[in-house]
Amino acid sequence: MKTDGYIHDILFINASGSIYVQPFQSMGEAHYHFVQQTIELASVKDITNKIVTNNLRTTILQHELPEADLTQGRGTLDKSFIFKSISRLLDRLSHRLENPGLDTEIHNLHNTTISVLLYYLDMLDRVDLGKAYNRISGTSYKEETIRNMFLEVLPQVGSKESALFILDLIQSNKVSDISAIQLLMRLPLHLRRPDAQLLVSLQSLLTLPSKISAEVQNTAILTYGTLIYKTCLVHCPYEMLDDYVRLYLDKFTESTRYERKMVWLEGLANIQLGRVVEFLEPIASGNNAESRHFRALAAWASIPTAPLRPDVIYPVYWPILVNRTEHLEMRIAALTLLVVSSPTPNRLISLYWYMQSEPNQHLYNYFYTMLKSMERTTYPCYKHIGRIAAQFSRVLRKPSNSKYLITGNYLVDYQDSSRRFGAILQGIIIANPSTNIPEVIYVTLNNYGSGTHINHLSLYIKAEGVFHSLATSFDNPTNIKDILKEFKLDEQKKNSVHLEIIARIQEKTVLCVHWNETKIVEGLKYLSSLWNDLYYMYYNMEFHVNQQRINVPLIIESIQATDLGTNVRLAMTATSLFSMRGNFTRDFPIRNNHVILRTSVHGIETIENYNPLVDLWHSAERVQSLHGYLPINITIGLEERPFISYNALGEHLKTGITAHVKTLTSIRGANVKSKLERACHFCPVSYTVLKSSSSNLQTVNVLNIELPELGGRLKANIFDCENTMLYKTLIDEIWFSHQSNYLTWPSMKFVLIGLHFLDYLTYMSPRGSCGLAAYVEAVKSAPSQTKLEYLQSGNRHVLSLTHHNLQSSQIVHQWFLAALYESTSWLSDVVKIKASKVVPGARIFKFCVEIERHMPWQWEFLSNEPSDSSRIKLNIVWGLSDSVKGKCSGSSISINLIGEISSEQLEESKEANWPYGECKKESIGKKFVPYTNSCYEASRELSTLRKYTISAHYENVSKED
Repeated sequence: MKTDGYIHDILFINASGSIYVQPFQSMGEAHYHFVQQTIELASVKDITNKIVTNNLRTTILQHELPEADLTQGRGTLDKSFIFKSISRLLDRLSHRLENPGLDTEIHNLHNTTISVLLYYLDMLDRVDLGKAYNRISGTSYKEETIRNMFLEVLPQVGSKESALFILDLIQSNKVSDISAIQLLMRLPLHLRRPDAQLLVSLQSLLTLPSKISAEVQNTAILTYGTLIYKTCLVHCPYEMLDDYVRLYLDKFTESTRYERKMVWLEGLANIQLGRVVEFLEPIASGNNAESRHFRALAAWASIPTAPLRPDVIYPVYWPILVNRTEHLEMRIAALTLLVVSSPTPNRLISLYWYMQSEPNQHLYNYFYTMLKSMERTTYPCYKHIGRIAAQFSRVLRKPSNSKYLITGNYLVDYQDSSRRFGAILQGIIIANPSTNIPEVIYVTLNNYGSGTHINHLSLYIKAEGVFHSLATSFDNPTNIKDILKEFKLDEQKKNSVHLEIIARIQEKTVLCVHWNETKIVEGLKYLSSLWNDLYYMYYNMEFHVNQQRINVPLIIESIQATDLGTNVRLAMTATSLFSMRGNFTRDFPIRNNHVILRTSVHGIETIENYNPLVDLWHSAERVQSLHGYLPINITIGLEERPFISYNALGEHLKTGITAHVKTLTSIRGANVKSKLERACHFCPVSYTVLKSSSSNLQTVNVLNIELPELGGRLKANIFDCENTMLYKTLIDEIWFSHQSNYLTWPSMKFVLIGLHFLDYLTYMSPRGSCGLAAYVEAVKSAPSQTKLEYLQSGNRHVLSLTHHNLQSSQIVHQWFLAALYESTSWLSDVVKIKASKVVPGARIFKFCVEIERHMPWQWEFLSNEPSDSSRIKLNIVWGLSDSVKGKCSGSSISINLIGEISSEQLEESKEANWPYGECKKESIGKKFVPYTNSCYEASRELSTLRKYTISAHYENVSKED
């Protein structure tokens, strides 16, 4: 800083500052942001016009971090501009779905359209969102796609206004039931700034009108419970929280239908705060006379809060565990809660000694598998229990039951020991103690990284009495009844049919389904009727599919202040788009099935700084993307000559996947190009960061195989790489940081390593710029078809595979495969196979195989005479020919295989030793060899061929063959 010497005027200021970010314990690629500002006094003039000071805003000297608007009012956009931007972004997303083929152009791979769309939608209020939605009024394929994507993005905006607009859509019945359910399921998961006022505004979700379907009402109840949790976790009056908890409990008590009671109970569990645990305890303990199914649900719902309330868990669930008249599921739920509730060592010792004398083998097997699973766990939340389990497992007795028991707690997991990301898969299975048939399955999948749960999904299924229902609901239940007898299941002592399905996301219930016996039987009979009408449906049903799924699974952001007083945003964001579009039509007697599957996944780690002087954003971004394109164009015919054909793309289009990562700097904002041109004429808006300006980007072709039958080439290459990582380096990097726990499920070892590999590339993608592509590329510019056809004539079977040009119908490639089976006598048969490859302009390649077999035969069931020899003759002939017809000629190989009784076997059979001498005595005076142990062993030995002779003869076989 310079002054005029009297400190009256500041003549020059030069200020600089930087922010440095490096994720994953300094293992990830660093991001840094350097800012420099220079202010120079140009001139001093007298004021001629008075400066207006009416609109000045008083503020404190301490910097205040903004909430929603990071520009703090400086970057306010015009509403018409926002509407046009939203329309343009939706149109761009739709247009990308129209473009055929896999795009491998680098500048098209990194697309932030979804993130920008969320940014603009966040600026709209409730009324404006309605205007934006109503603008999508058409019924065309494109308008349908745009409407789908708007509804997919809407619940992930996360603003208060978007939540209120979703309520409007549902109350006015402007969306289908499926769309309404999807909107409600996602709404609370993405809400960024919940408050008590918004919670009150959304309370009508609990009292939706009767014209709205029961499924939507149930989802709304569950959603509102999660909204209460998210709001009161930040702040809400205690009285408000207590009122909501009591409301859910009262609704649970008042409801008479099982499914509605289940929904209110799961909604209560979603609240999770306040006195929820206290209200769940009497339900689980049975004090309020609820059915055991609700008791079990209340117990399972207490698991998320169990580690925080060990003082409450122990007095409630220890009596349930030691009560041997309790149902098995209740005792297992109690045991689980006692283990995961951060118990003291004394309580764990008591639990261990009690379980050592437990007579119920299913319960003990659950305890045994749980401790064994947790003994070497890498999951952070189970590390404490794992250390204690490792001490107990040394003296833990194995289950005494000789029969394999399905009941258990099976856990597999892995963790990257250097970067602390990982995954866990836990499966709880509870079987019927009488039959060992699973009745409860509870599966949980959790991916974690950067100190947060990225995906936490669970599915709970309870199915009691379903096998009985199957056995008694159909006209011919013989097979099912046989199964029941196999398991020794008495049909007269069956329980009532009960089916529950509960899905949870981020430990919050989003779906509840209950079916009783009537619903199950009706559903099965409906499916049975569909099977009877399958042929009619195959020929007459036509429909089209146009579905898009947009998901924003991860948004982690932090707003910080720089030493210059401007705001900087640190963020990790992931977005994905999946699309399935197609038509299923009939053209009698064939069906055309055309479906296009697309997916694109984008991940961004960014550090961006707002420049208030020119209203622009400066950012450094680490971006990665994954794209997939799979067209399925299949025609099926089931008439006299059944066939299936596949239409391949032309115009050198690609089908496959591509992935790419790079680091870039960018400047964005209104009129960015004109502003940048004034400040830095030669600076680009976006710049890809390389190690040096002369970096030699490499492209390595890994695979290039011709697929003439499909009219394409299979290619795989690594492209746009500053330096190609050696495979050994990558494997070592993963292998030495891999920790996994798979003791109860050893076959999962390689699955966990594969999952670690994928997660590593997601979190720790190669440094610099690099891409990978694997695809099938069409060789010709015209579309083509590959057709597989089957023809049967008597005992002759013919398969033909034809690849031809769809425009000219010219055959490009053709295979014929003919097979013939003949029985030449009682003791011999022959199989003849002939394959021909036809390519226009080239000689025909033919390949023939003839297998002749002669087997020994004895009329007697047992015999003490040596078996006759067995012979197999194999002839293989291949070569070029001018005609498909006729025999093969050219190179040939003949192989004769003869199997017979060895001389040692014959010598042993003549001796009087067992079993031969004993069998001869037992056979005296009998017409047939008796079925005794000695005769069975003698017959088996004399019919086992132990001497084999192989002879081979070949002609015209070159070294190349």
